[in-house]
Amino acid sequence: MLIVFYFRLEGYEYLNLLDKILELLNVIFLYGVVLNKLVQVTNI
Repeated sequence: MLIVFYFRLEGYEYLNLLDKILELLNVIFLYGVVLNKLVQVTNI
């Protein structure tokens, strides 16, 4: 609760940045999972 309040006091730029970072990590994770599946399929 305190962290969210702090971010609100500082402005929405931090939240926006955090959102972008989480989105990027999510994309990287999904890409990694897809690559892993492709490698497993080609190895078999």
